[in-house]
Amino acid sequence: MKISYKILFLIFSICFSACVKDLDFDQAEDIELEPAIAISLLNFDFGVSDINSLFNLIDLSIPIVGEVTDEIVFSSFEDDFFQEDLDRIVPVIEGSNGFDVDFAIVLAFLDEFGNEMYSTEEVIIPANSVGPYFAEEVVILNNPDILNSTKVVGTLILQGVVNPSEGDRVVVNTGAIFHFSTN
Repeated sequence: MKISYKILFLIFSICFSACVKDLDFDQAEDIELEPAIAISLLNFDFGVSDINSLFNLIDLSIPIVGEVTDEIVFSSFEDDFFQEDLDRIVPVIEGSNGFDVDFAIVLAFLDEFGNEMYSTEEVIIPANSVGPYFAEEVVILNNPDILNSTKVVGTLILQGVVNPSEGDRVVVNTGAIFHFSTN
């Protein structure tokens, strides 16, 4: 079975002219990539049996405001990529609170001498809740001192009376999404 070269040429011409006719090769220049890195920072996980020792409570029926802290060394800001291209940071706070009392959390970024370079506002973790809890976005141009941080301290704050018959837990996971500019 012979196919005429003219028919084959006509078929290929139609296919290729239809595919290339409306291409805009300049659109590749309009693409803006925004690389992002998600990093886990601190985690809190405790039940009612841990409350006494963590918050130094004697009488669980007395309304108190107690706190527990944890910290990690955070050396990523020493990297040139972070120093030169970091655009913004979005703290991520998620977890669950099974108690009938609110908790709050604050993340503080400290330099090597323990000076606070940046701190989030208190983020409330309501009683009997599950979900993501949000902190504000940190724009590096407005908060350049955060790049001098060498550690992150998380403070979980108990805000009220703990019911000692509770059998549930508080689980709070913190992290951050670091957004970089490529321009």
